Amino acid sequence: MTLYVRQAAAEDPVLLAPYLRQADRNEIAAASGQSPLEALTAGYQLSSDPRTVTENGTPIAMFGVVPVGPYKGVPWMLGSGQVEANWFSFIRRSRQEFDTLRRGWFCLENMIDERNTLHIRWIEWLGFELLERVDSYGVGRLPFWRFALEAPLENIVSV
Repeated sequence: MTLYVRQAAAEDPVLLAPYLRQADRNEIAAASGQSPLEALTAGYQLSSDPRTVTENGTPIAMFGVVPVGPYKGVPWMLGSGQVEANWFSFIRRSRQEFDTLRRGWFCLENMIDERNTLHIRWIEWLGFELLERVDSYGVGRLPFWRFALEAPLENIVSV
């Protein structure tokens, strides 16, 4: 199957939320206590350029960067089980999409649930560094990792 990436649409969170991977549902619940729909909607509304990955026109993942300061953002990605079913296509395409997405940001930083091992391997493959383990994070007070990626200043363009 071919995966496509497009500008996210307002209905994408509603279409994707019921199909999120259990690992993503667990991470959302532990970090914020939000529902999948609330987390996807917040990501869509707060990101500077939210994107949706589709398979045959159906949303299978959403991602973006939420600005939190000058040249600093919080990257995020939530996906359905179809991401795992299309893992090799997804990771190949994600490198290109991520390289485009990170333009304009000096520092991208977020937290990831220690149990979400697939995403941990993926963010390390993208070049992020696990910086510190936080033993008790979020509303669930579970172990999370703070991860980040800093870009060379010459790569910064206005957002």
